[in-house]
Amino acid sequence: MRQELTEEKAVDQKKKQCRKCLEIKPVSNFGIEKVKYLKSYCKECCRKMFRDRARSDYIFRKLMHIQSRCSYKKHHYYGKYKCTLTIQQLRDIWNRDKGWLLKSPSIDRINSDGDYTLENCRFIELKNNRPRPEKLSESITEWWRKRKLQVATN
Repeated sequence: MRQELTEEKAVDQKKKQCRKCLEIKPVSNFGIEKVKYLKSYCKECCRKMFRDRARSDYIFRKLMHIQSRCSYKKHHYYGKYKCTLTIQQLRDIWNRDKGWLLKSPSIDRINSDGDYTLENCRFIELKNNRPRPEKLSESITEWWRKRKLQVATN
């Protein structure tokens, strides 16, 4: 137990320079890459870069929304659908479907039971992507018929 604590203190005492802010900070302020190497940017700079990129890049934000839907445990998509899209694939879909021409672009899965893949996704208008149950549309048409009959008889 004591050895672990002294090793943690030793790691905290080691310092590294961030490539973004150029400040020298303790190693504990740096994240670890998948292959167990320290990241080049401190955690604070990584958060700022992520936020700035998300603000400036619409496609990146869309991908983050898709991935969060599929990975957030409380979302109803969790465990049902997977997102295998990369940022480049989503940009390809955007260019293929001319997403910049749409008023309010929305990502749509062509096969609603399928995952988020390059072949199964497209950008369409948000108003066309909203689910419309048959019962709802039937009740609206019935309401309009009754309304027209009432107006015609008056």
